Amino acid sequence: MPPSPPTAAAGLAPVAGSVHGTSRVLRVEVSAAPGHADPIGESLRRDSGALGIMLTASRATHVYLIQPEPGSPLSAGDLELVRFKLLADPVTE
Repeated sequence: MPPSPPTAAAGLAPVAGSVHGTSRVLRVEVSAAPGHADPIGESLRRDSGALGIMLTASRATHVYLIQPEPGSPLSAGDLELVRFKLLADPVTE
């Protein structure tokens, strides 16, 4: 059984205006899963108070831009494999 998908639902889209040669650049976003700690987002929320900026919440997201080799496009399955095996921790993201 494959791992549950990381919380990057909107992250599998071409980046606007980023076609290079014959390859598209794909954007993958990876965030902490609901119910898991987001120490970077929490630190930003907490530390912004020192600047006099009060935030109700903040969330950190890692953004990866992936450009396949020209002539070797990534299939949806290939992209999912990269996403699950290389970019996201299936337990926390």
